[in-house]
Amino acid sequence: MRGPLVYFDAKTKEDFEKFRGKLKGAIVIYQEPESLSPPRPEIPNAQVARPMQAPPPVKGQPAAPSPFAALQEAARARNEFFKQEGVAAVLRDSSKPHGLLNMTGIGGEKFDVGAIPTAFSTGEGYRMLFRMRKHGKVEVEIEMTNSSERTWIPGTWGPDRRITARDRWPFWRRRAR
Repeated sequence: MRGPLVYFDAKTKEDFEKFRGKLKGAIVIYQEPESLSPPRPEIPNAQVARPMQAPPPVKGQPAAPSPFAALQEAARARNEFFKQEGVAAVLRDSSKPHGLLNMTGIGGEKFDVGAIPTAFSTGEGYRMLFRMRKHGKVEVEIEMTNSSERTWIPGTWGPDRRITARDRWPFWRRRAR
């Protein structure tokens, strides 16, 4: 797929309105790139991360609201807006150096298929896209596949020893067949 790169910098639902009608067919990035230098002393997600030694609530009082629940709700609202506006794909920053990537699910608690194709970009690649869009319009071409292949488990034999692998099987095993 191919589309314009759009930086979605909305922090609240009210900010979504400035993007209404501008995301159809776009490939969206919504994160400020993290520094690939050594980590900063402060915690970037301080509202979500809290000490594990937090005392339990006093008996009879409700537990403190989870800051992670608010983060999940904001992500749900953003994804729903993206779906309504016709976003083609979302690119996320892996926030890791040396071409390392993250893996996560975007389908919610039931691990459903996400409504919008979403992929991580290497930290270096994400930073390059982020810098390029500051100098003018950027068009991105992405090829995403979610295919499975049947393959042999090394060291086993017979048709009953087959597994289904999802794009994680080392490339040298694929060539060795």
